[in-house]
Amino acid sequence: MLDFRGRASPKRGTGTPAARRVVSVGHRQMERKHLLDLTLVMQTLPQQMQDKHRTMSNQIMGRIVGMSSPIDDLEENSENLVTQAGVEETEDEDKIPGTPKS
Repeated sequence: MLDFRGRASPKRGTGTPAARRVVSVGHRQMERKHLLDLTLVMQTLPQQMQDKHRTMSNQIMGRIVGMSSPIDDLEENSENLVTQAGVEETEDEDKIPGTPKS
């Protein structure tokens, strides 16, 4: 069998037993590192997801609170317009303008 340089390469499974053990130990260490990396990811992922959820929730609540002020201003302006137009409402009347009184 030839390697990428065109030289004869040793057959698979050849080499000294000590060399095979070194490769085997190196492979196990690499597997252990991958398992530790995966464990770390799995331990930190829930916290990262919770942090992201909290950030998004805070952004949504901020927008809702930010919308309340313009809505309050709109209600106040509409009440002022109704007052300026001379339309008075009582508690027992419909609050829809233009409806006939009974």
